[in-house]
Amino acid sequence: MTISDAHSAPVFDLAWSPCGCYLASCGGDDSICIFRSDLPSSTCSPDVICSPSLTLWLHLRKAHSGDVNSVCWYPTLQNPIDNSKVLSYLLASGGDDRLVNIWSIPLDPDCTGTLCVPPASPLDDELD
Repeated sequence: MTISDAHSAPVFDLAWSPCGCYLASCGGDDSICIFRSDLPSSTCSPDVICSPSLTLWLHLRKAHSGDVNSVCWYPTLQNPIDNSKVLSYLLASGGDDRLVNIWSIPLDPDCTGTLCVPPASPLDDELD
């Protein structure tokens, strides 16, 4: 599956996760797709083209009530036992609905060596 195959409308933005193992895409179908690289994290980075080895990890359908124009990653939820391991990332998305949504994205233990957390969901906290 290619990135454009995962979307039913044009893709507007792509963003690599901080670890370089995940690629988020968004577009005119109101959705966000998260792809996981099948390459070991030591060889996967924003400088390496991983598209032949990408697997669709999560598909957030109707992430916005209009086109999703941008996505941006932020690492969060470090493992309290080993602070060097991140358990999940936050992903911000902005759309034509004039909203910025913040999503908690679980990480794959095979890609990151950490435990999985619950499926992606928008955070309900209001931003100041």
